[in-house]
Amino acid sequence: MDEAGRGSMIGPLVIAGISIEKKNINKLRKLGVRDSKKLSPKKRDFLYKEILKVVDDYHVIRIPPKTIDKYVFKHNLNHLGSAKNG
Repeated sequence: MDEAGRGSMIGPLVIAGISIEKKNINKLRKLGVRDSKKLSPKKRDFLYKEILKVVDDYHVIRIPPKTIDKYVFKHNLNHLGSAKNG
């Protein structure tokens, strides 16, 4: 699981997760999968396509700034991941 977000002033919060059989985790290591912030944009684009070939399933959530602000105002950030873009 990984997320990327810099706060609602800069853009959306993007959260991604995968499911993979334990026996296939080493395939991700061999590809060079690591913290996305430590990879170049070119390497992230390459790995995105390769990861999809190895994993069993994946899901990406994009939460817009307006929704982030709404949850901050309500002091309810712990439930932000279940937000449905609104």
